[in-house]
Amino acid sequence: MKQFILVALICLNAALIVALVAGPPTPKAYGQVMGSNYLVVSGRVDGDTEAVYMIDLSNRRLAGLIMTREGPKAIGPVGGRDLMRDFGRTGNR
Repeated sequence: MKQFILVALICLNAALIVALVAGPPTPKAYGQVMGSNYLVVSGRVDGDTEAVYMIDLSNRRLAGLIMTREGPKAIGPVGGRDLMRDFGRTGNR
C-alpha cells in the first residue's frame, strides 16, 4: 500500500511539473511610442477591466485610463503619478 501511494504521488508531481512547463504562456506587454515624448502600454486592472497607461517621458509622469459607458475615466491621482517622486532618479537623464 505504501509503495502504491508513493508511486501515485510521484506521478502526480510529474503531471504538475508538466502542466507548469507546458501551460499557456503569460501574455507579453508591448509599449507603443507616440511621437517622442509618450509611451503607451495596455494592461488589466481588476479581473476583466482593461486599462491604458500613458507615460510622459519628458516630464516622467504616469497616467492611466479605463473606458466606461460615460467615456474615458482616469485611474489613480488626478494629473498622473510623479515618477521621480515614486521611483527616484533613474540615472537616464
